[in-house]
Amino acid sequence: MASEQAQPVAGAARVSAKAPANPSLRAQSRPGETIIGYILLACGAVSVLTTVGIVIVLLSQTILFFQSRAWIGVRLPVAQEAPLATVSGSVNETDGQISIVYLDETRVFQQGQLIQVDEEIMLVTDRTRSRLFVQRGQEGTVPLAHAADTQIFPMVPTAVRTVDDMENDDLTVTVTEGFGRGFTLGQDIKIGAEVLRVIDIDGDVLSVERGIEGSIVPHSANSAVEAEDRPTLTEFFSNTVWQPVSGQFGILPLVTATMLTSLVAMTVSIPIGMGIAIYLAEYASPRVRGTMKPILEILAGVPTVVYGFFALTFITPGLRTLFFGDAINFTNMLAAGLAMGILITPLISSMCEDAISAVPRALREASYGLGATKLETTIQVVLPAAVSGISAAIIIGLSRAVGETMIVALASGAGPNFTFNLLSSAETMTGHIVRISGGDLSYGTIDYVSIFAVGATLFVITFTLNVLSGYIANRLRERY
Repeated sequence: MASEQAQPVAGAARVSAKAPANPSLRAQSRPGETIIGYILLACGAVSVLTTVGIVIVLLSQTILFFQSRAWIGVRLPVAQEAPLATVSGSVNETDGQISIVYLDETRVFQQGQLIQVDEEIMLVTDRTRSRLFVQRGQEGTVPLAHAADTQIFPMVPTAVRTVDDMENDDLTVTVTEGFGRGFTLGQDIKIGAEVLRVIDIDGDVLSVERGIEGSIVPHSANSAVEAEDRPTLTEFFSNTVWQPVSGQFGILPLVTATMLTSLVAMTVSIPIGMGIAIYLAEYASPRVRGTMKPILEILAGVPTVVYGFFALTFITPGLRTLFFGDAINFTNMLAAGLAMGILITPLISSMCEDAISAVPRALREASYGLGATKLETTIQVVLPAAVSGISAAIIIGLSRAVGETMIVALASGAGPNFTFNLLSSAETMTGHIVRISGGDLSYGTIDYVSIFAVGATLFVITFTLNVLSGYIANRLRERY
């Protein structure tokens, strides 16, 4: 018996004697696999470097945008002869809104329009049918109290302000009459190729420092005056007008249009995508699932420009015929959002179906064993267990909607418009980038670098959504 037990031990000793000192289960790499490994490493490095390069370009050009300046032709806004409305109730010096009574019902005030009440000029930032929301004290005027029934005049800009003759040694500038409105102390102005700095204002006479950025040259009468205007972070995120060429640097109209079209898209895609995902994962037979999945993938592969034309030629006419009539514009945010919802539905349905299918079968069987129906099991057991994947899918779908370009460029409209009316035209961030970059812009101009400021804002939004998606997926993930 002792000799029989000793034989396996001796055999084991012989086997261990032949084994290498540091055994490894992984086979030695072949030369071809080594080369492929280096190629994959290079691809990863190129991807990382490309991403870093894009971020650096966006940030550097965005910083350049906030350091740039626009030269705006200084125009004198004057009231039209006939008032359009009167003030309904008194207005104090700090009110940012004015209740109105229309005198001319054929015209309405527009967002971004200058108005004059007594001696004060205001900027209309938003309006309803009976109320104006305004920024007080525009064009150098002082906010004043206004009595009820005070007339409201719409302002229209007249010709660009000009100056009298200027010799090389002149240190004052006489501008066309208008009480010096439109100029501020310390502001740089431009006459011809010479830059001057305003150091004092006395009526229509400006005391200036000459030759700020170049030689001092004489100027003839009626030379146009341009004023410096630089974008600021406060204006960038609070102003409701985006017209860099005229010194208006508020990105809110572009952000609002982007968010509204994305909201419409998610309103369409989430319920439809979730319904498709639940059906494919829980109810569909293998044959039906094998038929529907390729159809969804084909839908996801349709070029986005086709969806844009579909919105123009089918969705908008349908909305006009069935619901809104002429109240809806030919290009509008609602049609663009609906087309984007159709585009995003396959993405959300596919990712949600993967999340639902990943729920262990044991949870379903346990629910059935407790007497739950299939619908109860799906709603009360399966969906809560898959909530992390579903949430991540929804956020990724939202990120996809925010970054969509061709649909909104074709169907949403051209021209920034700060409005919450889905039936109106409004330009999104991606649509604005496409439209502006397609024009003839000189390198380094404020119009050119403004594209990168919009792109950086869009990058921050989509990056935040992707990070949020990962956080929610990890936070809500169930481990079995």
